[in-house]
Formats: sequence, structure tokens, C-alpha cells
Amino acid sequence: MTYFPQMTTGAIGQYPLSLRRIQRTIVNECLDGQRIKLSDPGAALVRWQFDLRELLDAERNAIQQLFQSAEGRLNSFTLLDPTGNLLAWSEKLDEPVWQKSPALSLASGFPDPVGSSRATHVNNTSGTDLTLDQTLNAPGWFSYCLSVYSRSDQSSTLTMTQQTPAGISRRSFLLQSAWRRFALTAKSDTTAESISFGLEIANNASIDLFGIQVEAQPGASAYKRTASANGVYANARFDDDKLTITTYGPGRHACSLAIVSQPNG
Repeated sequence: MTYFPQMTTGAIGQYPLSLRRIQRTIVNECLDGQRIKLSDPGAALVRWQFDLRELLDAERNAIQQLFQSAEGRLNSFTLLDPTGNLLAWSEKLDEPVWQKSPALSLASGFPDPVGSSRATHVNNTSGTDLTLDQTLNAPGWFSYCLSVYSRSDQSSTLTMTQQTPAGISRRSFLLQSAWRRFALTAKSDTTAESISFGLEIANNASIDLFGIQVEAQPGASAYKRTASANGVYANARFDDDKLTITTYGPGRHACSLAIVSQPNG
């Protein structure tokens, strides 16, 4: 599988960056003048507009190589949405996409840090640490940031993990009664095309979770709620058969390009 490259900064894109969701409606006009409108989900598109500046030689070469291997608009590649949450069902942790230890109990509808009731209460009554994780079909060698809001009424520890076949990165946090956002940024030395992101809940712990998010960048941005669709677009394509790159000097390049894909989910 080929992937839109990650910049040396660890990000997928640069600002300004625009995202458009395009929908089409089919209209049938009857002889009596009545109109019947139906949505056409097969024609829906997501379109990203990238304006990349001050690209290094390696970054320029990676984009050129992807464009050549894709033959412009002809072939697809995978894009990790630079504006979105790569995880699916970020607030429904009982969905099958989440793999959890059988002894871990989940309850939804608890107060969250944004003033609503969308947090999940997680209870581990066992004598061992239990896990909750989700696996993405995404390059294991990219830099990722896993973030989550969490709290607990008791002295509890939450451990965040990123795992590939090459190994696991983990970081533990001591929870308090107030909501706090925690993050783990890591990059693995691997060629694996899958990566798992997870949480380890300490034994006999009772905690609240909200806003689990993964981004292909070195830091966490504002939380984006997701449902069945995640932010990994496996059938993305360039929206043009021409790629123009401007060079301003040694190691200083710029280009503008558009990428389209059918929506996930």
C-alpha cells in the first residue's frame, strides 16, 4: 500500500488547509410540476486542498514519487486525514472496533469535560491491569499522538500505549478528580502497515474517559467526535493529472495539490 507522506515535522499537512464535503442531490421534475429529490450517496466526495510551503528536498521527492506511482488521478493511495480523528467510535467504546478485556465493564452517559453527558465510566474489579484498544490499517512508522480526557474519584493510574510488531510505546498518568487531557506521542521503527492504540486501566480502578483521539502528528489538536467512519482514507486519489512544484532555492520548494476520496462509513 502507498501512503501520502508525513512531513519531517511529523504532520501530514500545513496551514492553510481546507476540507470540503461534497454531496449531490438528484431532482426529478414531474409533468405536473412536482419535484422529487433524492440524495446520491455514491457521488459524495471529501476534498482536501493542500498548500505546502518550504518543503525540503526529501519532502518534495516523496510527493513526486507518490504522484508518479499513482499516475496522477489513475491509482489510489491511503491518506490519513490531517483534519480528523483517525479512530472510529470515539465515544462508543463498546463497539466491535474496540478490543477490550472481557472483565472490563463500560457504562455510557456520564458527565464529561465539555458540559454534556457523553463520557464513559470504566470499571476494573479484577486483580490485574485490563486493556481497551483499537487497531488501524495505517503506516506503523508514522509519528502519532494518542490523546484522551480522563478523571477518577480515587487514586488511579491510566497507561496509554501505541503498539506495532516492532514494539510498544507506553506512558502512565496519575488521575485526579478533575478532568485532564493526557497525550502520548510516539514513532516506531517498523515497516508494519498496522498500529494499535490503547489504554491500560489499572487493577481495581474506576475511571471516566472521554474524547479518545489519534492524529498523525506530534501533538494533540481539538477533539473531533467520530462515529462508524474513521480518518483513514484508503481510496484517496489526486484530483489532477498535473503536479506543479516551485523551487525558490536549495531545499526550498512549494506546491499546491488537491486530494479526493469517497467518504468513509
